[in-house]
Amino acid sequence: MKSIAYRWISVGLALMMTGCLALPGGGVNRKQAYDDLQVAWKQENERIALAQGERVLSKDFDQVYSAFITALSELGMSVKNTERQSGYIYAEGKSILPADEHAAICEQMRAEIRQSVGINSSCLGDKPGETLSQTITVTIQKFNKQTKVKLRLNVEGSSPHGVAGSIQYPPFHTAKLKAIWNKVDQQLFLNEHLDI
Repeated sequence: MKSIAYRWISVGLALMMTGCLALPGGGVNRKQAYDDLQVAWKQENERIALAQGERVLSKDFDQVYSAFITALSELGMSVKNTERQSGYIYAEGKSILPADEHAAICEQMRAEIRQSVGINSSCLGDKPGETLSQTITVTIQKFNKQTKVKLRLNVEGSSPHGVAGSIQYPPFHTAKLKAIWNKVDQQLFLNEHLDI
């Protein structure tokens, strides 16, 4: 009889260690761990926005403005609002990352959530019925003989189960900023060499 009890205890422990079974109150701890993770991601995204979302370019205002509009359009974003005089650009659309890069970052995110929170999660936008949209706001200003650019991303998603996500995983933020800056740099280079 004792050996059967020990087997059930060992099965229970194995299930708890894999996250398939939680002790009473474990859900509260997981919720707190997930909330803490979201706060950390938000703080990291704010740091990324300041470090990678702002640049001072040694280019003319008009060149930079035109390069952003073209780059955002080429990345599949729909430019919804522009105001050249104030240097404002607003665009909306789906993810700008290639599917394989998106999948690789999703896997990283799942691993971090598993390690930090102890649950398996899905990545918003992976399943049919889920939507993932993002907005990009760009402000461009003349700054002495240079042009100062401030680029901000906002991601919103929803699933058929009512799960919403507005704080994106920081590596997504970094990858998207990199993709936008690469496309803008490419466009600036092309514009400079086509104006012969």
